[in-house]
Amino acid sequence: TEKSYQKSPKVKTLLYRIEPRSLSDFFEAPYLQKGSDEFLADDVNHVLNISNFVLICGDGGVGKSILLRYFFLNELKKKDLTPILVELKDLNDSGADFDIKSFFLKKLSDLGGSFDPPCLEYALTQGYFLFLLDGYDELYSKHRGAFDKKFEEFCDKYPNNSFILSSRPFDDFVYLQRFTVLKTVPFNKIQTLSLVGRIPYDKDIKKRFIDQLKDGLFEKHRSFASNPLLLTIMLLTFENYAEIPDKLHLFYANAFDTLLCKHDASKSGYRREFQSLLSVDEIKKVFSCFCFLTYARGRISFSQEDLVSTLIALPNKPSSFEVNAYIHDLTNALCVMHLDGAEYRFTHRSFQEYFTAVFLKDQSDEIMKKYALQLVKNDTNRACNDSMFFMLHDMTEERFEKNVLLPLLDELEENVGKGERFDYFFASLFSSVGVDTESSTYFFRSNDSLDLYCYEFMKYYSPFPKDSDSSTSSENELSCWLEKQRDHDQLNNGPYYVDSYSIPTDVFLSTEYSYKLLKKTRMGIYIAQFAQMRETILKKRKENESIFDSFLNLSIE
Repeated sequence: TEKSYQKSPKVKTLLYRIEPRSLSDFFEAPYLQKGSDEFLADDVNHVLNISNFVLICGDGGVGKSILLRYFFLNELKKKDLTPILVELKDLNDSGADFDIKSFFLKKLSDLGGSFDPPCLEYALTQGYFLFLLDGYDELYSKHRGAFDKKFEEFCDKYPNNSFILSSRPFDDFVYLQRFTVLKTVPFNKIQTLSLVGRIPYDKDIKKRFIDQLKDGLFEKHRSFASNPLLLTIMLLTFENYAEIPDKLHLFYANAFDTLLCKHDASKSGYRREFQSLLSVDEIKKVFSCFCFLTYARGRISFSQEDLVSTLIALPNKPSSFEVNAYIHDLTNALCVMHLDGAEYRFTHRSFQEYFTAVFLKDQSDEIMKKYALQLVKNDTNRACNDSMFFMLHDMTEERFEKNVLLPLLDELEENVGKGERFDYFFASLFSSVGVDTESSTYFFRSNDSLDLYCYEFMKYYSPFPKDSDSSTSSENELSCWLEKQRDHDQLNNGPYYVDSYSIPTDVFLSTEYSYKLLKKTRMGIYIAQFAQMRETILKKRKENESIFDSFLNLSIE
């Protein structure tokens, strides 16, 4: 209908929050994945040819809602089916006794469509409709059970219609078993360049940004550049700073500052209003404290009540702090959080990681040490694999070494004694050295101890040696030596080793030949670096102090 065309082709985005833009200006069709097969979703029939019951699943910011709106317009042009676009979050305002048929068809009447009851029943029975249901994950949990039941009954009664749902990932979609799940695929480089090229934006800025994407920027920041929402943030950052910094923490600092002072691209002179009326420094300080507390608790999503209570409980808030106004600023002005169904979530978890690092950086040495060590010990896997500690290290390398690395090393070295430091660390980390019978490769069996986890964390801050012929040769020799030991034991009436053979660490280290080979392997080099890390850090600090002392003495003279 004409009313459908008037309402649906234009949308607001992060770039165009005041004046909506035509969908055709910036829509870039994504690839969808079914099993190992991928196809371009540039036509709704490409999806409906797979099944008339489809669920499109993808993370936030990949453009699921935009895709369903595109399918709506695509089907309006085809005129094969009558499309009905529904935002399922609208059901959250209904009671448990809502009528799903009435709810769906009200969306049709809102756009000017009307059917006589007998004609409507006939059209539903014959399958003349395409139902595009956006945001299954945005349904309140208290409504989802009722929706699942009523929706299943609706599909059973009118199975000839077509249904496309969108949702963020769930552990499973147990109540949607008839639906074929298609996963969104991150944008490739060609799609990213195409999207940027089509966005109505300053031509010179876009050209410079595209040139850098072509010249390695896409590969360097693939996780952002392949996500339409985060790519937009990159473009905003590039507009203000003319480049994307190599340092990750500088990228986030620029991104947040851009969002703080963003002028709308379509309204010259427009500056977004902050309802909280806080200064820039106050906004950052409150948000960094919030990010630290939620990061420490492993929380990335919050109900309205959780979010309000957490913000109210923050220490040292400005006297003028008003929680609802601040939530509005986070979600509507800054866009670092968004309302995802019934829960508030970070637009990207990296914002939480960045501001946690900012919080720790701004603490005294004593507090930084206390909180950082607790984070490492509570979840060393996360400490190794997310970006928070990497960014903290880049922000303030010397304080990071002083307050994080050295205290961890001190704890590990409490019992080192006068023996060989290499031997001590190796024995504390590994219980045995062995060889796999099938692959003939050696392995180290780990001790299940905090020492190992701390080592895993700290090795990221020691330079990794490049693979070399000497280390590879030594590793091959070590595997051969272990196999000979295994064969020797078996020949001397020892046990038959089916899967693997191993030697206890103390025995292995006491054998001169294997000990020399070990020190030449990559793991041996890592352990040697680890054993010398404390001295290396202290030596560097002393050299830096000496440089400053010399400078001060010269200045005084």
